[in-house]
Amino acid sequence: MHLNRVAVLFIFLFFCNLLVAQVNTFDFSYNVTIDLQNVNSEKDRVKVTILTPPIEATTIRYVLPAYLPGVAGKIDAGRFVHQFYALDNSGFPLSVSKKGDNVILMKMNAGAVLKKIEYWVDDTWDDEKSSASQTDARFNYVNQAAGSNINAGNNFVINHAFYFGYIEGFSDIPYTVNILKYEDLKVSSALRVFSESQTRDSYKAANYAELVDSPVMYSRLDTCGFLAGNIYISISVFSENGRISARLVRRLLAAQLSASANFISAIGKKKYELIFYFTTPFKTVLNQNGNYGGVAHKNSAFYFMPEMTDEDDLLNELLLKTSADMMHMLSPLDFQSFLGNENFLKPQLTKNWWFLEGVNTYFGWLADIRDSVVNESDFMGALSAKVKLLHMNSKKPISNLPFLTVALQNPLSKEILRARAVLTACLLDIYLTEISVGKIGLKEAVFELNRKSSLSSASLEELLVDIAGPSITDFFHDYVDGTVPLPLKNSFQKIAWNYDDKTIDSVYTFGPFGLIYNEIVDGFFVYHADTSNLFGMRDGDRILSVDGMVVNSVNFDEALAPVYTPDKSSVVELIYSRKNIAVTARAFPKVKTIMFEYIIRNDESANEKEQFLHNKIFAPALVQ
Repeated sequence: MHLNRVAVLFIFLFFCNLLVAQVNTFDFSYNVTIDLQNVNSEKDRVKVTILTPPIEATTIRYVLPAYLPGVAGKIDAGRFVHQFYALDNSGFPLSVSKKGDNVILMKMNAGAVLKKIEYWVDDTWDDEKSSASQTDARFNYVNQAAGSNINAGNNFVINHAFYFGYIEGFSDIPYTVNILKYEDLKVSSALRVFSESQTRDSYKAANYAELVDSPVMYSRLDTCGFLAGNIYISISVFSENGRISARLVRRLLAAQLSASANFISAIGKKKYELIFYFTTPFKTVLNQNGNYGGVAHKNSAFYFMPEMTDEDDLLNELLLKTSADMMHMLSPLDFQSFLGNENFLKPQLTKNWWFLEGVNTYFGWLADIRDSVVNESDFMGALSAKVKLLHMNSKKPISNLPFLTVALQNPLSKEILRARAVLTACLLDIYLTEISVGKIGLKEAVFELNRKSSLSSASLEELLVDIAGPSITDFFHDYVDGTVPLPLKNSFQKIAWNYDDKTIDSVYTFGPFGLIYNEIVDGFFVYHADTSNLFGMRDGDRILSVDGMVVNSVNFDEALAPVYTPDKSSVVELIYSRKNIAVTARAFPKVKTIMFEYIIRNDESANEKEQFLHNKIFAPALVQ
């Protein structure tokens, strides 16, 4: 009789556990609806409705992020939520209160289960100071690429952290997001839309972290794409005045994006989504605060950029803002994958920030050099500039988390830390390549990390020890966790580069003067001219021709080359206009001695070992 009761109890518990499993599988998720059709026109707000997982508790905490991976400082998403309302499973409203900026408390009725949450959200882009006296720190504007835009019937930028959050303890469960929209608004996102109609889209995410890592834009989009190696790159563009097209962006970025795709081709077939919002370059409510730029994610990146009419200026801006972003497809180089944690009330930052920031940028250069998109000398120049910033660096370890938390919120300090991170990554590559005799460089180490099923930011050094050997601990001890100066001269010599903190060199010059371009007359005018210049030019003179070649915006690089990079044995004839009178001047360049700082150059006397290490890093095809 006793055994029968035990058997019955066992069967009962088995079916209870089975029931719980079914609830977890089919019902334990969030179902979110964002209504883009009925925007509050007076306050420019969007309504969010959430059918929550069935949670029973005395008090439930609803969390919106205070911090985001890859975004410096606090964002305090909860301050954009208004008119919060919650119901239990019987339809009774719950008592709600706010705790700080980012937590909303819901007091549950006895025996009740949470059923539904509703509220309205403001966008971040047109956020304004409460008064002229409010400090920037208290205002805490969220940079556009990380924030949200609500432009009724025209454009919606959805960085999910600013639309909804999660119930504390339940961030790692599935989300279904439904978008109610106008039929002419199309979506751009790395998330797959599984249900689509003219006025309603639905997409899913495995958890809250995936949503935060996947920006969405709804608008009248211009789109295109192309296959680069194994990776399909999709480009979506919204341009406020229709000046920038997706095909123009593709044409300007194709070489760089293809180089990045070739560099990481070993990850297999993938897709990467590039989402661009181009705004008028003049001051408006959308760009009077914040910065132009982008935020890269594992499968997509979002950019807020100015509409530039000059194609060269646009190219430079695009290259600057998008460089190396596709490297985030590698988990060890993605902020959410490697640095993020489930508690978005705490800083999404670890002591290994330098690794992601530095290696991403370094790999961007390395990919471009290996694919002949840029010259190695361009990289040397970029590193020289970073060495100059390095000398402004605080004497704190680059892995010091309290120091990083504060320093990354200051723009200059952040650039200094970025410079140090890139230089550290470069030296780590040299170190790994040398100790492995070319078998394992930094790229190979990162791909080995990428193959691991799970990554812990705290274990980066241990993981690299497993890959490259115990001597890597010396590198971390001295240059990452310590304050030993980076051994630039010794390290660069190992890859056939010469480095000098200061060096004196002789150059040929006609004397200092600047040129400024006037678009109206398509002409170049002299400014800041030193009276010692050999052509006798003064401020305001217009350059007409150099050695018989007329100077204009189409050919100025070629036409002005004899002036800016003169040959020591060649006379240069320059014709310029002063007060509508043509002046002809001829001159030989003179020798001038100049002090250069932080110069990196090729070592013409490099030995065979140094040339081997150089080629393993910059031209591995030559030493296969």
